[in-house]
Amino acid sequence: MRFHDKIDFKLLDSMFKDEFEYEQEDVDFLYNFIPKFIIISIALTMQKKLSLVGDGSEKDKVDQIWSIWENNNMQTLKYEIAKHFFLYNQVNLEAVLEDTTDKISGTKIILHHPSAVSIEKVANEIVKVEIQSEIFIDGKKVQTKKILTEDEIITKIGDKEERKPNLYDGIPFIRIDNENYRIIGLIRLQDRLNLYESYLDVLFDLHADPILYDDLGEAFMAKQQANKETKIIVSKDKRKIRKFLHYPRDSKGLNLLESNGAMAERIQVQQDKINKTIEKLFPEVVLMDILKAGGQITGPGLEKKLIEISSHINLARGSLKNGLEELNELISWLIFDQKIKTQIEFEPITPRDFDDVINEVTKASGLLSKKWQLEKLQKEGIINNAEEEMKNLEKENQASPLGW
Repeated sequence: MRFHDKIDFKLLDSMFKDEFEYEQEDVDFLYNFIPKFIIISIALTMQKKLSLVGDGSEKDKVDQIWSIWENNNMQTLKYEIAKHFFLYNQVNLEAVLEDTTDKISGTKIILHHPSAVSIEKVANEIVKVEIQSEIFIDGKKVQTKKILTEDEIITKIGDKEERKPNLYDGIPFIRIDNENYRIIGLIRLQDRLNLYESYLDVLFDLHADPILYDDLGEAFMAKQQANKETKIIVSKDKRKIRKFLHYPRDSKGLNLLESNGAMAERIQVQQDKINKTIEKLFPEVVLMDILKAGGQITGPGLEKKLIEISSHINLARGSLKNGLEELNELISWLIFDQKIKTQIEFEPITPRDFDDVINEVTKASGLLSKKWQLEKLQKEGIINNAEEEMKNLEKENQASPLGW
């Protein structure tokens, strides 16, 4: 049984924010490993600063590309780029020259949500890109669409349409695909874990408030009511585990009917198997749990813990590196009318100490709103009132906008 035959961007967003709820009755979203997996993957992939180098003869031009990176705050945007890569399976980047008088400050790097982008390919080459968005004009929401092809760029705002020739060497758009996409497997496992947890809840409820069942098929709740019986409909949901108190018509006593063996223990054994599978296939989750618990790993211990993760991070870095270097070629074409080769360099995957990991996790967690983080702390019992804490933060920011 699978809860999610279709995994879309809306579902992924809700799981990442920990705001998802199952449509199935009596199944709670108790186990959710998605935020842990995504945040630690982002932190280890993009830790500290990205560096940009190029051929010595092109140093001035590489420096100008770096200035464009700084103007677009790439050292912060990189975390959002990595989130798209790990969570959505793709990164969609557009380079736009908005001001031709000052090409350095006028070049914008735009990260598009994948739900807004539609791509056509021929022989694995992008031949057409459509980007949907919404803007407000005079207080009214207006639908916009941009169509990029090798020949022209079409911009539609409401009923108006503007066409311009594409003067670039190719389509000014970069798609980075995640060929080592692992989220789906994790969702399947946690779905099963949550389902088994619902079984345990059903067993508990049935023992605490059992069902009376007679041989004519009439079912009654086992509640003490004076001269009154409350009829209910017994669910036909085969996923539920039932325990019945059987009340034969010709008998004065009650007979207990339930499965042979300790069913709750069997369910917990299955849960343990799933948890071990998650630990084996997704060591990122284990590392994040250690961080949350405040455990300390230093030196060789930290390196050993990261060894299984390193291969996945290296694969991710390879894809992101190729895509960002391609983006720089596009930027150089926009401002220099020629493609400049650059190289993206990452920090070592293994941090020097445990604090480095914590710092990067904190930055990656910043992708989630302060409101979400406070509500999460309240849910975990660390603070009493998220709303009051939010008000205090707003007062502090008003008193000291620079955060001093």
